[in-house]
Amino acid sequence: MPTASKPIAFVGRSESILPFSGLGCACHDVRTSEEAAKLIRSLAQQGTALILVEDIFAGELEELFVEFSGRSIPVLSTFAGLGGPVEMPDRLRSVLRLAVGVDIAPPSEQSPAEQPPSGMDER
Repeated sequence: MPTASKPIAFVGRSESILPFSGLGCACHDVRTSEEAAKLIRSLAQQGTALILVEDIFAGELEELFVEFSGRSIPVLSTFAGLGGPVEMPDRLRSVLRLAVGVDIAPPSEQSPAEQPPSGMDER
């Protein structure tokens, strides 16, 4: 497997990845999930160890996350873009939890009926 020029890559919209370019990470601007999928496969073939994908694309890339979850490299995870974190399907949350070791996805919105009454602890 070829060695990647940079071991960490961010994939997302330019406005969301720009802050990471100063960290010395590879930053790749994409506008569609299809573009992101093609780029992620290319980065994996180049030997990139950690690929962080803007979460706005994650839902449409769920199958790709599942495919890569069986590999030790690359680790495929998400990061919240400028609009803040987006809710993810449960299956994708599980894949990310396996890849990273902790649940990094934002919690699902609870309906008012599922929320504990105010002033009471959730136990």
